[in-house]
Amino acid sequence: MGALTLYHGSRGGLNGEIRPESRTRCDFGKGFYMGTNKDQARSLVANVPNPYYYELRFDLDAIPSERILRLEDMEWAYFVLYNRGRLQEVKDSALYRHCRQLADNKDVIIGAIADDAMNETMNRFIAGIITDKAFLESIRALDYGVQYVAKTLTACGCITIVQEKLLRKGELAAAVRLANERRAAGGRIAEEMQRKYRREGRYFDELMQDIRENRIVFA
Repeated sequence: MGALTLYHGSRGGLNGEIRPESRTRCDFGKGFYMGTNKDQARSLVANVPNPYYYELRFDLDAIPSERILRLEDMEWAYFVLYNRGRLQEVKDSALYRHCRQLADNKDVIIGAIADDAMNETMNRFIAGIITDKAFLESIRALDYGVQYVAKTLTACGCITIVQEKLLRKGELAAAVRLANERRAAGGRIAEEMQRKYRREGRYFDELMQDIRENRIVFA
C-alpha cells in the first residue's frame, strides 16, 4: 500500500512529537485523528483560534495487520455511539463489552468520517426518525472520506508532517461555507433515505431492546 497522504486540522498547531491525545469522546476514543478529505480537516478548525492545517504521510505498512482495526456498517456505528457515551443504558450487555474491548491491542483504527452532516443523520437515527437501514444508506451516500486514528505512540511514530499551514480568513470562510453545505446535504440525504427505507430496517429503540437481551453480538 505504501505511505498514505492524510490531513489533520489543529487548534494552535502541533508542538513536539505527535501523540494520541484527542478528547476522550471522539468517534474512536482518544487518539491522533487524520482523514482522507482535506476539506473536512479544514472545516474542523474553521471556528477555532489559530487554526492549522496539516498534510501528513502515514506509513501504515509499518503497523502489523493484526494491530489495525477496520470498522464498517453497524459495528462502526455502535463503536462511535459507545465512544460518545450513547450506550450507557446497555452497559451490562455483550455488545457494550464488545465495544469496550474493541480497541484493545490496536495501534490504528480505520472507519468512515463522522462529520457534522453524518452527526445529523446519526441524531435522527437515535431519535427514532430513521431506521438502521436508512442510517447506513445515508452514510454510504454522504461518503465524506475515511479517518485513520493513531491510538498509540507506535502508530504516531509512523506519521510524518509534509506541510503545515496557518489557515487565513478566506480559507476559513470557504471551510465554514463548505461545512454548512455539507450539513444541509446531510439533512436532505437523511430525509430521502427515510422516505426510501421507511418500511425497511429497525429503529433505535428496537435495537436497544435487542442489545439488552444480548440478541445483537459481534464476533
